[in-house]
Amino acid sequence: MNDLKVKEIKKGVVLLIVVFIVAMWAMPVKAQPFFTEEEQEYIYNRGPIKAVSLDGVAPLEYTDKNGQVKGISKAVLETISDMTGLTFTYQLYNTLDEVMNSDADITFGILEKNQFKDVPLSIPYLRTETILYMNSTVSPNDLENKKYAAIKGARLPDGIKEENAVYFYTREECLDAVNEGKADYGYGNAYSVAFYTMQNNYRNIITVPEKKEARAYCIGFLKKDEMLLSIINKAISSIDESHMNTLVLNEATRFERKITIPMILNTYGVQIFGAVFLIITILLLNIIYNVRAKNEIKIQNERYQILAQTSNEYFYEYNVKTKKLDLSDRCMELFGDIQNLNQLKIALKNTLIV
Repeated sequence: MNDLKVKEIKKGVVLLIVVFIVAMWAMPVKAQPFFTEEEQEYIYNRGPIKAVSLDGVAPLEYTDKNGQVKGISKAVLETISDMTGLTFTYQLYNTLDEVMNSDADITFGILEKNQFKDVPLSIPYLRTETILYMNSTVSPNDLENKKYAAIKGARLPDGIKEENAVYFYTREECLDAVNEGKADYGYGNAYSVAFYTMQNNYRNIITVPEKKEARAYCIGFLKKDEMLLSIINKAISSIDESHMNTLVLNEATRFERKITIPMILNTYGVQIFGAVFLIITILLLNIIYNVRAKNEIKIQNERYQILAQTSNEYFYEYNVKTKKLDLSDRCMELFGDIQNLNQLKIALKNTLIV
């Protein structure tokens, strides 16, 4: 009896070990969010979710040269899709009005302190510091009455007067304006300022870390959907910090440096100047040579005219290429009227051509 109990206990232990090994093998590497039965049914029956945002806010969200939507926000939504099974379609617009009137389900890359009213927000999926960027001729201690580069439709930071704001459609246009002196300064998230500075190689922009306001980016729900909000919040909270850092690093370093005329001049200015100087020198020498050649021909023709007059001889010159016949003054006097001259020219041309 005791032997039988021992055998049963051993079998039970072995079974527990097997179950534990199978459970460990089946456990995902990353923790998955827990969904209720209602949420799982919602995910199963939910069609594609239309996600929209504002273009030109790289590396958060932007359109690349191939017309594809890229950025950190899209990478986060793709991660949420992998976690939940939800599917997303993406569209970027040029203005915030277009975003709000797009009939989309959600909008991504929205600041936690946003200007939209009655738009529920998810928990933040990305936090970053604010960067002050300004033209190199501007002092950071004298910004009160300077021109501020603002995105059209976005809320102005605290302390910025409306009359000092100069509006542009994208963050890149704001940075371009400050670099070119069309505006004096602006504020942006650290990722976007660094991205466009490296991509466009700005020479006239200085950046200063600011504690003016913390920036937290969320997903806005243009159509109220409590179930979808709950699912996305659970997914965002399940993205661990290391995975998020990897997403940010991959997207923030995915840029193609633009080739502009100032960049070319800065890199190859000496070579270009040398080549231009050489070409101009060759052209000038060629012009001088042609002028001298023409002057020599002119002098030679004048000598022929003088020689013809002093030697009592009759000179003519026929240009084979232009088929032009020139007669000396004595020839003109000899043959007299125009009819005789024309006949002479025809006769001489026929003789010279043969």
